Amino acid sequence: MKSKYAAALIASLLLTSACKTAAFQGAGKKKDGPKSDNNEVGNPETPVIPGTPGTSDGNPQEPITPGNPGQGSNEPGTSGNPGTGTPGTPGTPGTPGTPGTPGTPGTPGTPGTPGTPGTPGTNNPGQNPGQNPGQNPGQNPGQNPGQNPGQNPGQNPGQNPGQNPGQNPGSGETKPNTNVPSCLATCNQTWPDYCVQPYLQKPLSRVSSIGSSQRGVRLYGNQDEANLQNFTLVQSCLSNSSLVRGRWDNVKFHSNELILAHFSDSKWFNSTIENSDLRQGTWGRAELTDVRIFSSCLDQANFGNAVFTRVNLSGSYANRVNFGALTVHGVFHFKNGKADAAVFDRSVFHGPVSFANTSLKGASFVGVAFENSADFSGADLTNAKWTDGRICKANSIGVCR
Repeated sequence: MKSKYAAALIASLLLTSACKTAAFQGAGKKKDGPKSDNNEVGNPETPVIPGTPGTSDGNPQEPITPGNPGQGSNEPGTSGNPGTGTPGTPGTPGTPGTPGTPGTPGTPGTPGTPGTPGTPGTNNPGQNPGQNPGQNPGQNPGQNPGQNPGQNPGQNPGQNPGQNPGQNPGSGETKPNTNVPSCLATCNQTWPDYCVQPYLQKPLSRVSSIGSSQRGVRLYGNQDEANLQNFTLVQSCLSNSSLVRGRWDNVKFHSNELILAHFSDSKWFNSTIENSDLRQGTWGRAELTDVRIFSSCLDQANFGNAVFTRVNLSGSYANRVNFGALTVHGVFHFKNGKADAAVFDRSVFHGPVSFANTSLKGASFVGVAFENSADFSGADLTNAKWTDGRICKANSIGVCR
């Protein structure tokens, strides 16, 4: 029994050894036919039992040592394509700021000290009136109180201090004599010489310049491009003088002679000319703003291409005056005066106009534009040339017939 068992064991060992030898000899030899599941070539009918891996000398195969990792490339990578994002929605506009608080009004100026009263019975009716505004307190109370609050304290306490000199004796050089004749009485007379009008003070003092309040002076020479303001000139003579391209601000002329005086390209602001002779003067391209020329003689003067803003010529004579191509802003008044044969051609009146009760016989309004109301009530338009070129008939009162 033991002999049979030993013989079977030996046979099994021999068979196992033979199988290994056959497997080793067939490894790596390619033969036709399908491969087995373990990728070894063998007999299709007899599956090959895989042996233990080993080496050519029969020893078990040692593990394979992994290779060194590859080195990365030093070449820069390719840039990516630009993004295609959608632009963002615009922000909502901010809320408007709150308006600022209005400033506090300035403190009204303190009225100046009244002028020294004149000595009775002499030709010295006060030496300093007008230099300290307040000389006519109460004359125009409340017209424009605080017109320049805090700007010139004591200098402009009222709208027009001394505007009507002569009402309060003792107001000095701003007060013309009440018995001075009207310049309109001699407006149609030929003047024999300069500075001889009956309303001038005699004798006249010779001066080379003006700019302060004075009475009875005669200007010799020229004073072009001057900047003159805040003074009054009474019964004085500026005839045949050149005063072009100057600036005149808050100036008052009373009973002065300005025959053939030259004021071209000058600028006038808030000023008054009263009872003065401006005959044949040149005012071309002058700019007059808030200017009043009352009861004065302007005959044959030249205001061509001038600019008027709120100008008043009421009570004046302006016969044969050239007002051609005027540009007029604001209210324009020429009431109760004379402008016979005056020329207003191509002028533009942007604001209301009044020629009420003024003689406009033979005047010319060809091409004039009245862009606002025009009052000709009581005006005499006999033989005047109207805006469309037609001649107004005789007795055209208030309207061109």
